[in-house]
Parts: sequence; structure tokens; C-alpha cells
Amino acid sequence: MGMFLVTGIVNKLSINKRSIKEEYNLKHVTLALEREININKYDLTIDKEQYIWQLKPDNLNGDDLVPFLQAQYSMYDPERALKLNEEIAINLKGKLKNEILQMTENGKGFSRCAKLIHINHYIRIPEISFNSIEIDYELLTFFVDGKIIMECYDNILFYFERLIRLQVQNYPIADCVKVAITS
Repeated sequence: MGMFLVTGIVNKLSINKRSIKEEYNLKHVTLALEREININKYDLTIDKEQYIWQLKPDNLNGDDLVPFLQAQYSMYDPERALKLNEEIAINLKGKLKNEILQMTENGKGFSRCAKLIHINHYIRIPEISFNSIEIDYELLTFFVDGKIIMECYDNILFYFERLIRLQVQNYPIADCVKVAITS
């Protein structure tokens, strides 16, 4: 299995308590996570072995997800977006978080890229130490680009350009950006 570039919504993140050094506390970890995602959209549960942040149900529903995904796919590949956007609207309208996750787990996601995957990532708490803490992210993916597609790069670079250009209200020069790979 090769390497893939994935983009997704963090459904759940967990940290094994043993990976947290003694000099850290939950407040330090939470502050570090706030640099990564909006932690306020997650509920924290603590069990014997882990800290687990789960996306609150009202933050993931089909009615809000449809326009978000349609915008992402339109920026990524405008030609294919028309077909994908129709498929997304049909599959997600009116769905609640548990229904969306169940569709994805059953292999009947809102698009061919929709999967629940786990990735490991490390964060640092520089205020205390330069040691890293490992986080397990459960992502609801909406883009998955593999090696074959990445050899072309076209769509993902175009997507990055579009994301940067969204900042044009704050930075007028943003709509003059080009992203490329060069030697």
C-alpha cells in the first residue's frame, strides 16, 4: 500500500495517557490541540487509558455538510464537481452524524473518497518541552489522492490556490497566487 494525501473532517481524536509526560497536564494538551483544530466543537471523555475528543453531533449533519463539500469539490476539480455535487446532495440531505458515519462504515459513503481512517500525528507543547505527544485522528475523508494521481498534482495544486484565494478579503494579493512544483 502506498502513500496517500488525505483531507478530512476530524471525527475523533485520542491521546494515550501514557504518552503524556509528567510535566504536562490536560490543560497543556488542550491548548496544544487548539492550535490544530477548534477543540470547542468536541466533547471530551476520559477513560482509564485515554483522553478522547469526539466531534459533537450537531457539528456534523448532512444539511451543513452538503454545501461545504460542494465548495471543496468545486475548488478541487470543477469539471467533476457537477456530478459529485449532485451525488452528495442526494446522499447527505437531512442525514445526522450517526447516519453519515454509518453510511461511511458500510462502504456507502457520500462519495467514493468518503472513508473513516486513522492517522497518527504528533503535537508539541513548546511552552514546557520539545517532546511530542502522539495523537490518533479518526478522519472522515473527503479527498484521497494516491501516488498515481499525485504524479500529476494538477488538482491538488489548483485546490491549494483556491484555498489561498479565499483570503482575498483580508489580503487582496491572494487572488494573484499560483502554486507549482519546480526544480
